[in-house]
Amino acid sequence: MTVVRAIAEQTRDSGGNVTGTKYYKESVPGTGNFDTEISNPSGKTNARFGRQKRTKYTLEPPRQSNLGQFGTNLTYAPPTIFGLSIDFNPGPLTPEQREAQGINMFNVWTLSNSEKLSLPASKGFYYFTESGLHGPYEGALYFERSLPEYHNWLMSAVPACGVPGGSDPYAGRCIPNIESSNDWKRTHYGNRNHWPSWESSKNHEVILESSAAIAEFGPKCTVEQLFSKPGAQYAEEGVRRSNRLVLLHKVIKQKGYAGLVHIYGSCAYQGNPRVSALAEMGSQFMVTANCDVSNIGGSSSGNITLNGQSYVLTGNQYDHEDATLGYFYNNRFDISEQDYNDIWNSKLPHTQNYPHLWSKMFPTHVVGREKAFWQLVRGKMLHNQRTLRGMIRMAECVYEADECCYVNNAPRGVRAPFGQLFNTFPELNDSPKVWQPPHDFYSTYMVARFFGGNDENNGLHIFPSNNNSRVRGDLNSSDWASFNHELHTYTALLQARKDMQALEGFFPGSSLIEDPEVKLNEAGSFSAYSGVVAYNDADGGPINAGQKPAVMLRYKVLPGIGWTVWILIGSPQGYNDSRTDLIRVSASGLNGNIFKVKSIGCEAQLHEFVVKSSDSGQTYEAINTIVLSERKPGYAGRIQA
Repeated sequence: MTVVRAIAEQTRDSGGNVTGTKYYKESVPGTGNFDTEISNPSGKTNARFGRQKRTKYTLEPPRQSNLGQFGTNLTYAPPTIFGLSIDFNPGPLTPEQREAQGINMFNVWTLSNSEKLSLPASKGFYYFTESGLHGPYEGALYFERSLPEYHNWLMSAVPACGVPGGSDPYAGRCIPNIESSNDWKRTHYGNRNHWPSWESSKNHEVILESSAAIAEFGPKCTVEQLFSKPGAQYAEEGVRRSNRLVLLHKVIKQKGYAGLVHIYGSCAYQGNPRVSALAEMGSQFMVTANCDVSNIGGSSSGNITLNGQSYVLTGNQYDHEDATLGYFYNNRFDISEQDYNDIWNSKLPHTQNYPHLWSKMFPTHVVGREKAFWQLVRGKMLHNQRTLRGMIRMAECVYEADECCYVNNAPRGVRAPFGQLFNTFPELNDSPKVWQPPHDFYSTYMVARFFGGNDENNGLHIFPSNNNSRVRGDLNSSDWASFNHELHTYTALLQARKDMQALEGFFPGSSLIEDPEVKLNEAGSFSAYSGVVAYNDADGGPINAGQKPAVMLRYKVLPGIGWTVWILIGSPQGYNDSRTDLIRVSASGLNGNIFKVKSIGCEAQLHEFVVKSSDSGQTYEAINTIVLSERKPGYAGRIQA
């Protein structure tokens, strides 16, 4: 007698009411992927096992994009709950065509002028570059000029985001990116764009705003005098920055529509998640002081009138934003000396393509990294603002640093070595940066969506991998030479989108267990640990012995049966290595039932279980007995080569 493993899945209407039951078996037995529908089997015996959710996808050849291969017009949460934005629009496609693929949030650069006027504000956002926002106030004048002068500039420069009939009616989210004006350093003068020479600036008069600087100089001093007293300058810089960033927030909200979501264009936590960051929750990026307008005509409670308009300026930029931007770019991959020489020095023909390069990159614990980053950002929110707000994770598909390649733990100054991505900007003789492997972005999406659940203002934004003027266009045009390669990294995002689509109806009312208890390798005792501990300060480098699987769990009551449980796991291991761990909520959570999960490779893997309320202390298994030969190192699991 042949035993066939199968699962039963309830079908529901748009109102969530059960309409029937479908049954599925594994197309390849032993994979844990129940993807083939069958008729209602006879002689059914209930079993305690789970299924892995993993969609097969077909790799595109060079210069072809097939982002719609996972199905179209599927149901996803609206972008006010979770938005996916990809600043890459081949075709170019209309917002409706892209939404059919699963992309439901649209940055200004992906839209035509007519689309900007017709897109609902709930679906669009405006990522400001600082030059577009600050104009002449970018850089030195941002700090040197008075607050009323800066306010006067903002009132003319800030658009009416989301306002019907205004300049940017599509922009329901507004993200100003401040870079040149982040900090005020003596060394900036003459050495950075928008920072004139020291000689031309040192005698500029500054109306002081901080009590420390005023105690030193009185109400005014020159730039040179201020920098002669580092302590006073540091205090002045901190107060001026907070005064201006909070004022910027106020003006954006003042001029925008009532439901506008304003997000500061940076993140309170910066860089790869470090274990040491757990002791730094009180620090926030670009915050060294809170607002203080009491020395420039305002009150100690923050009330101030600027050019006839009244504001209350208190706290800092993170205290006022409606959501946060998870601004974190990956800067590193590791590779062996031999592979480095074969690919970059000898340029052996079979090595000159991305699938080969990705397969030779040392695996990284990407799920640990992403979970740790989310937890550190959320931890800073809870510590400093005492509440959680949504996060739009922002990443880009290339390694940000030029020296991104590490050999024997030392950086090499490299860019892409082969022709798939050459001639990015012929006029600049610019060779392109190295693209990140598909499994990295598959996992980045999976972690973001699992965290986001049904809470508001979460999402993932993929920043342009090149000049934003080339975001929209035809893959076959010379302007798009920057995208002349296998577009698998983008495709992996839509594969992840499809895999997580199964949870869209599950998220409302579900409970998130960020750190369930894990018994590593089925040995020892259960313990709960954070993503920071799982990642173990790896700093983007190769997997090390101190890392652990990163696990998250969500559950929801299933009336009349028990609970539906979804587990997301990523393990620190090679692309085709495997391990088995035991997972539970706690000794008593979900009746103490245990989940035995086998993970293969280092990418995120998603498992579903239906747990009976009559069970207590039982073990439910998601054990794949085979590794598919079609698994490709550097990719996101199951593919069609």
